[in-house]
Amino acid sequence: MSAIGGLIGGQVVTGQTPDDKPDTLGSTTVGEGDNETVITQVGDQSLATQTALNEAANAQQRLNMEKGAELDRINAEFFAGQDIRRTQAAGAENRLATKVAGEETRGTLRVQGEEDRARITTTGLEYRAGLETAGAQDRKLTETRGTQDRLTEASRAAEERTTIGTRGTEERKAIRETGAETRQLRETEGAQQRLGIETTGTQERLSEAVRGQQQRLGIGETGRQQRLGLETAGAQERLGIGETGRQQRLGIETTGAQERLSEAERGLQQRRGIETTGIQQRLGIAATGAEERLSEAERGLQQRRGIETTGAQERLSEAVRGAQQRLGIGETGRQQRLGIETTGAQERLGISETGRQQRLGIETTGAQQRLGIGETGRQERLTQADLLGGQERQIGLRGQQERLTQADLLGGQERQIGLRGQQERLSEAVRGQQQRLGIQTSGTQQRLGIAATGAEERAAISRRAQEQRATELQQEMFRRYKENRDFQQARGAARV
Repeated sequence: MSAIGGLIGGQVVTGQTPDDKPDTLGSTTVGEGDNETVITQVGDQSLATQTALNEAANAQQRLNMEKGAELDRINAEFFAGQDIRRTQAAGAENRLATKVAGEETRGTLRVQGEEDRARITTTGLEYRAGLETAGAQDRKLTETRGTQDRLTEASRAAEERTTIGTRGTEERKAIRETGAETRQLRETEGAQQRLGIETTGTQERLSEAVRGQQQRLGIGETGRQQRLGLETAGAQERLGIGETGRQQRLGIETTGAQERLSEAERGLQQRRGIETTGIQQRLGIAATGAEERLSEAERGLQQRRGIETTGAQERLSEAVRGAQQRLGIGETGRQQRLGIETTGAQERLGISETGRQQRLGIETTGAQQRLGIGETGRQERLTQADLLGGQERQIGLRGQQERLTQADLLGGQERQIGLRGQQERLSEAVRGQQQRLGIQTSGTQQRLGIAATGAEERAAISRRAQEQRATELQQEMFRRYKENRDFQQARGAARV
């Protein structure tokens, strides 16, 4: 609840809510003449009402916490009993299931062992019979393959000798034709290359001269525009600095006067508001602290009771669970040991039968391999004798043809190398002459461009320096004006 008074048409008007009491604490008059304002302060009853509401809410909260803790303890005790009974029933079912599973597994392992031994015996008999049949067929196949390989090798040797002679004749003809065409191509390439180098040099020198002329014209125009831009920028900058200084001085004077009036009124109102706020805050903090201490004590008491009940129920549940787990582990271990014994007996019988069958199979395989190796060696010796005779004849004929081809190839290469060297020397001389002329033209144009650039840069630097000096002079005058104004203001303030 609050009241605000103001001067309206020369009368003091005070606004109050319907529940406000006219227990005036004081009034203050601010301003003079037409700007006079009266501020009236009244009492506030909201603190007592809020304190009563807080006490009622805290009492209800403590009652709710007590009832909630009591219900939590009853529920925890009931659920702990349910967990114990459920754990006992689950343990009994697990032990029975483990026992039945162990008996069935042992029976299955016994039958599986008997079937595996019978299967291994049958597999060994069939494997030995297959090795005998495969050995006989391999020997017949090796004999037939050797006969056919010898006939094929003889026909291939005759055809290769004929092919090598024909290839050598054709290669020598192709080398001679290629040498004549290459020499003619090198002469034509050298003449065209020299003509291209001369034309390129002439065009590059003309382009370099035109490029230098255009660069000098561009540099002159760029320097002129830069100087004009610097003059305009300097004039505008000085005008802007002068106008900025004038506006700043006017703004600083107006701002100083208004800030001093505002600071005085703001300080008076802030001090009064802080006093009232501090009184109300201290009362509210005291009431809140008392209620929070009562609530915290009740909350701690209920939490300790809940923790004690929960701990007792958890200890009972853990004990029953541990007993059931130990019974289940014992039954599982016994069934596992019985299963391991049965598995081991069956595995030993299976390993014994497998070893016997493997030994019989190895003996049969060794006998068949020895017979096959003997037949293969005899056929390979016959084939090797025929192969060596055909290779000797082919090597002699191939060497004769390669020597004739190499002689023709070397003669053609020597003639091509001489002609290529002559053409390259002529092309290099023409290229060097054109490069020297191009370098001379480029140097002349670069020197002219550098001279024009230097003259324009010096003119631009001179104009920029003049504008910079004028701007700095304007800034220095403005700085001295500000120093003098600040001195005058400080001296006026000291006198006041």
